[in-house]
Amino acid sequence: MTSVGLKACALACVFVAIALAQSVSLPPMDHLKASETLQAAKLSSPEIKQICEQLETTSFDVPDSWETELRGRRVSLGNEEGLVIQGIELLCGGTGNCQTWVLGRSSGKWLTMFKDQAPIASAFGFQPKTHAGHKNFVIAANSSADTENYIIYHFDSQFYRQAQCYSVYKGGAKHAEKFPCK
Repeated sequence: MTSVGLKACALACVFVAIALAQSVSLPPMDHLKASETLQAAKLSSPEIKQICEQLETTSFDVPDSWETELRGRRVSLGNEEGLVIQGIELLCGGTGNCQTWVLGRSSGKWLTMFKDQAPIASAFGFQPKTHAGHKNFVIAANSSADTENYIIYHFDSQFYRQAQCYSVYKGGAKHAEKFPCK
């Protein structure tokens, strides 16, 4: 089995453990692939420029080239089309977590849907349940070799905000623990 296959199996086990321990429904989790460039998402040059300017306000660092650093995918947010954007190198940490944004369109412009710095994640997904017409956004983030955190974000008509947070311990008997979101 390949490394990717093993990771997929591990994630599936984590989802089952969380669902059983906390009765929380997690969506299939994914990350953006190398082929999912901003151009592959069919974004025009002016859109890419505007998106990069927008991300600079909520990024923890500034890459030499935003277009080289970012990957993007068009998604359905529920009531509207959106984008998920992830960093791939400079905007990533040593545990495989990368800065991840959700953008929506307003008055013809792409706008970040996080008020402050965008979250750091190894994977993301959307729950079918909505708040203010937008699907709940879920991230997974490696926090140590044996622990992964899951954060469920609800949309409040302006921004995605943390709503539920869980730690999943992967060693031995897997179990999830709910913890207060920051």
